[in-house]
Amino acid sequence: MRSVFLLPAVVCVAVVVLPGCGSGKGNGEGDSGDGESEFGAGSGSEFDGDGPVASDGRIWCQAGSDSSGSFAYIECKYDDPQGPADVQEGILIATRASDGSAVWEKEAQFVCRDYKCEGSFGETQSGYAPVNCTQLGDFVFEAVLVDRSGNESAPLVLTQER
Repeated sequence: MRSVFLLPAVVCVAVVVLPGCGSGKGNGEGDSGDGESEFGAGSGSEFDGDGPVASDGRIWCQAGSDSSGSFAYIECKYDDPQGPADVQEGILIATRASDGSAVWEKEAQFVCRDYKCEGSFGETQSGYAPVNCTQLGDFVFEAVLVDRSGNESAPLVLTQER
């Protein structure tokens, strides 16, 4: 008899909690707070298919401690026709500025959330040679964003800041 009284309480909690999950429209509205941001829903982005659109990307270096060396920081903005939660990661590609030859490509380099992707790497970190902060200008960096369906953005050349 006791379980009969618990069932209405569970149903009541579920009804109260579920409406707070967002609009469910799949258009970004209600997915992250108010559905708007500096560069997100309603920004007038032009979509060519279902993939994300990257913009305003930059890379810069900052000194770390004596033992850790310097760190390169990367960020860019994005929009996606399915909303901000659809973009899951970013790929960073480094090529030589002198001849365009590939140096490396790193998957899952960015963490993307609420229309902004951020990432970093240390110049002493394994697998990132020969890129280091003193020679950052010798390289061209591109960001490619990937959504949960595997759609990729067009490569975005990152602006280097000194």
